[in-house]
Amino acid sequence: MNCQVRFVNEPKLSEHEFDSDFNERRKNLVPKLKDLIIKHPLFVERNVEVNFLHMGVSSLVAILNTEEKKYIIKIPLSKRTSGLESYFLKAWERVGVKVPHVFEEGKIDEHFYLIMEYIEAELLAQKYSPEELVKNKIYRDLGAILRKMHQVTSEGYSNAVNDKMEPEYSNVKDWLAGDVRTKEQIAYVKEHKLLNDAEHGSIDEILNIIVSHVGSNKETVYCHNDFHNGNIFATEPLT
Repeated sequence: MNCQVRFVNEPKLSEHEFDSDFNERRKNLVPKLKDLIIKHPLFVERNVEVNFLHMGVSSLVAILNTEEKKYIIKIPLSKRTSGLESYFLKAWERVGVKVPHVFEEGKIDEHFYLIMEYIEAELLAQKYSPEELVKNKIYRDLGAILRKMHQVTSEGYSNAVNDKMEPEYSNVKDWLAGDVRTKEQIAYVKEHKLLNDAEHGSIDEILNIIVSHVGSNKETVYCHNDFHNGNIFATEPLT
């Protein structure tokens, strides 16, 4: 019997014009995802239900449900850093952080994908109120996880740019001056007056303080850019 694939739902598309490119990528990936599943050794002679998750906007994520086991497939839609996630997950797993285990990584055309362990649990944000998070000392546990995550060190700043995981900039001054996304974010904050000098201090002065404090030090750590209750499973230990 060949692999039978059934889509339970469709990917959720963003209503914002800004996300039109991502929407196109989502739609184009659906038939290619089906081809991947049909040909994949994990799903030979199995029935697979594909259930797209509608949380998050930066990746196409689905549960692959077979009779015996569930898997997660995640396809980052950004082409800038999409190949990096498996490096980080594997590095954090090696230092004892509980993460979804990565079974496989590969590419669908120009898009990277991960097939990962399915975690059968609620997110912290779903299970606990803000008051319960404090009462149960979960923020302390999160701090301990971050401390462990930051044991994975590197040399350099910004995103890794090749298979050797070499950061894009060798020093903090060049990073703050040269990183396009950082410059765009700072320009946006200034243009829309989201911060003011009297209450928050000067952004330019803050950048000077960072450069002065860090100096020529190249030692950095692997960072999670979206570490919050909505991205952490309420397991024991936390995932």
